[in-house]
Amino acid sequence: MNAVEFPPQARTPELPIIGSVQFDNSSSRPVSAGRNRDGRVYLLAEDSENDAFLTERAFRASDISDPLHVVADGDAAIAFLRGAEPYQNREEYPRPDVVLLDLGLPGKSGFEVLSWMRAQPDLDAVIIIILTASNREADADRAYELGANFYLTKPGNFEELVRMTQCLHRWMPANHFSTQVGH
Repeated sequence: MNAVEFPPQARTPELPIIGSVQFDNSSSRPVSAGRNRDGRVYLLAEDSENDAFLTERAFRASDISDPLHVVADGDAAIAFLRGAEPYQNREEYPRPDVVLLDLGLPGKSGFEVLSWMRAQPDLDAVIIIILTASNREADADRAYELGANFYLTKPGNFEELVRMTQCLHRWMPANHFSTQVGH
């Protein structure tokens, strides 16, 4: 249940890890800003260090200051959502409002995490966005059958990822969410 640790070269002066995602080299656990007063909390379940890094950069490039927590496998995603070790401190690891979920996770797959989430009544209001490389209709159909709110295919380049992230950020405030999320 390790969180993604970015390689040292990813933490350059030009690209500092700021705001919502910071990493402590000694433990490989995210050190996070917690919950913004008016913002959303995001959980990214992504096993590719490169994709996780690019997603975090796309959030920053889109001026999204909402916390983005990152886990690298399905078991860690469930532990984070349950508030289990090492994520039991809800001040540091608040329940997310939005989960960005890759399907090809090690441990429990994205489908298994999605199915588990939708079986948890206290997670009903969490928005689940599948963010995956798979553009297979069968995968999208299965994700929707299991309760995903949206299915997005990872874009082919960083600029497209930034545009997708900006659209997501503009879309979120236009929607009404349960007040039960994150409490």
